Amino acid sequence: MQTPEQIIIGELQRLILMQAQEIKLLKARITELERIVEQNNRPRKDSNNSSVPPAKDENRPPRTSSLREKSDRKVGGQPGHEGKTLEMTEHPDEIVEHRACFCPECGNNLTNQPFELFGKRQVIDIPTIKQIVTEHRVYRCTCTCGKMVESDFPVGVDCTVRYGNNIEALIGYLSIRQYLFRP
Repeated sequence: MQTPEQIIIGELQRLILMQAQEIKLLKARITELERIVEQNNRPRKDSNNSSVPPAKDENRPPRTSSLREKSDRKVGGQPGHEGKTLEMTEHPDEIVEHRACFCPECGNNLTNQPFELFGKRQVIDIPTIKQIVTEHRVYRCTCTCGKMVESDFPVGVDCTVRYGNNIEALIGYLSIRQYLFRP
């Protein structure tokens, strides 16, 4: 018959053997997971770190293949097709006149000669984007009862200087949809 101490020692030995087996299994699992993590931590090849062309980068949307069938016609507008082009406006915002100052042949001064208009071209552009800075000021005063009353900043104005909602939206659009900023 075993004494209580012998029973406890036997149980402890059995527990130690079970733990040793579990440790062995856990070490094998750790080794496998470390191998997987190392594979996933390798930088993916793209146009910035290898010779892969930018069109093959993973963040680029895939090109859709055309559903049009091949024909014997030339590429581009066909004869009889009404073309589309930018239209000149009747009232441009700014007119810049270009007149020659001297004759390239003989070098005579042309500033007093009459000029006639023989051509015009227009450039369409957007105005320069200028930032608009809005300063929020809060004031305080002392009430007749002696209490100091302070006004609050509006919701969303929670730091000294911050970007507005329009700038945040533009940066999001340019980085996500136009791929202009790299993370």
